[in-house]
Amino acid sequence: MPGPYAMGGYASTPAIWLPLIGAAFAVGMALYCWRRRDVPAVWPLFFVFAISVVCFLASALSAAATIPEAKIAWFKVGQASLMPALTAGTCFVLEYTYPGRWLTRRNLALLAIPPLLVALFIFTGQGQLVWDVYTVSPVGTVMRETTIAGDIFALYALGLTLLNAAALLWLFVRSPLHRWPVAMMLAGQLAGRMLAFVDFLRQPWMPPFDLLVAGILIWSAFYAVAAFGFRMFDPLPVARREVFRQLPAGGVVFDARGRVLSLNPAAETILGATANGARGKTCGELFPTDELLAARLSEGQSLRQKPALAGQSANLPEITLGTGPQARHYAPVLSPLSDFRGLLLGYLLVLPDMTEMRRAQTQVLEHERMQAIQSERERMARELHDSLGQVLSYTSMQVETAAQLALDGQGEAAAARLSRLGTVVRDAHADLRESILNLQSAARFEDPFCSVAQHYLDGFTRNYDIRAQLHVEGNFGEEALRPETKLHLLRILQEALSNARKHGQAHQVQVTLARANGCLRMTVEDDGIGFDPQQVARDGEAHFGLQFMADRAEELGGSLQVTSAPGGGTRVVLEIPADGPRLTGDGGRL
Repeated sequence: MPGPYAMGGYASTPAIWLPLIGAAFAVGMALYCWRRRDVPAVWPLFFVFAISVVCFLASALSAAATIPEAKIAWFKVGQASLMPALTAGTCFVLEYTYPGRWLTRRNLALLAIPPLLVALFIFTGQGQLVWDVYTVSPVGTVMRETTIAGDIFALYALGLTLLNAAALLWLFVRSPLHRWPVAMMLAGQLAGRMLAFVDFLRQPWMPPFDLLVAGILIWSAFYAVAAFGFRMFDPLPVARREVFRQLPAGGVVFDARGRVLSLNPAAETILGATANGARGKTCGELFPTDELLAARLSEGQSLRQKPALAGQSANLPEITLGTGPQARHYAPVLSPLSDFRGLLLGYLLVLPDMTEMRRAQTQVLEHERMQAIQSERERMARELHDSLGQVLSYTSMQVETAAQLALDGQGEAAAARLSRLGTVVRDAHADLRESILNLQSAARFEDPFCSVAQHYLDGFTRNYDIRAQLHVEGNFGEEALRPETKLHLLRILQEALSNARKHGQAHQVQVTLARANGCLRMTVEDDGIGFDPQQVARDGEAHFGLQFMADRAEELGGSLQVTSAPGGGTRVVLEIPADGPRLTGDGGRL
């Protein structure tokens, strides 16, 4: 009998609320899918929820109907919408699992035939093609007995369920990125099919509401968790996957134990291995010569206990794969992967190819070396012309004068000139030996500067019996020195030692290299006779050696300080920026 809320053959009963909730939920999910309709696989899911709205409303109207004919009519509508909803769900699974590959037009047409047949059978012949008998029970539910055709449709629905499960399990195994949403969808399918099986049994103890409706609602809820909670329609996870796949640098994903999970195509080319073949291998098996990388990966367990360290990336020493001209150089970057709690999940190893950059750097350094050599040759040519050329010209004139004096019978005057000429020649010989030593040292400027400086000081000590010692304080930072910068430093050092020999009459020279306050400092200190800087300034004479060192210091962007006192030796201090200015080929600054 109609209750207090009965109206027009329908009455409000508790059995209508569950399908109404399901209808509201399906409307919300349909709107969510509509907003993301440009994403592959969303259209089938949209139809799933759109058809589910019809199924839920038909179930609610069937439960609310007080006239048996109306109850049975709405029951038919609800049953007729189940097969299209299940078919749309299968289309969604196929498209989501393998977009554009499994849900072809032919397969879509084949999948559309059974729902049409079910609707035709249900609405033809009073539904007796599907059910032999259907009546309304005293509690208001529709009781029915299926025909052979109805059992075939039920088996077909079971087959679609198994197909869905097989496709989702395939995706679960093949793609770790999709495992959580796939697991949620599988759980929803399992819960929904269990309720459908219980409904199929139609036992007297069954609740008054439609268990199929409850199953669809639970299934939809699990799909909603997958869609919202795991953002299965969010393009970002797919974008991350594509970025990893298309990354020009090699990419290797390790688990927290340091075992390979995946390689991108670039890493497969670099390592000569496939992703499937490398899966499960350790870092030591991939890079047997790189112990440091393996050691960093072995720190995984300790990092899991220190979440604060899990976000720290590390630039490791270069890895060289191959030998000879075919060798490739990579600069590995190891980044721990952590979850929202900061717990370590694994590692991402990126292998940027540095081979071309190293070759370019080698070419640039070779070009700079050749320019520096050419510049030094020109400088040495000018110096030899100005020094040795003048000495030879002076010698020629003095020899001719001494010869004429001898012919004129002035033997003592000729002997005095030849004696002075011997002193000049000895000094010239010393200068020539110094020039040869300078050239020999300059030929080694591609070596570390400390090594070049030590080689020059050793030769200087042997040639002139002046003890020259080198002291290097801490990290001098010479790895940042460009070739032309090394040459300028070497020339300033040579000029300072030449002044100590020629003018300072030194017996011992101390050379100190140090790094302080972002600057590189070279100090040359001797124990010679020194000089009075103020007197030198008052004389106004050209002191080419001091000017030479000052000009070189200016080209380096630094400063030169010379301190001395009569009888107190001389101290030369050069300071230049640690990174150094960029120089042109002729020594000028840019």
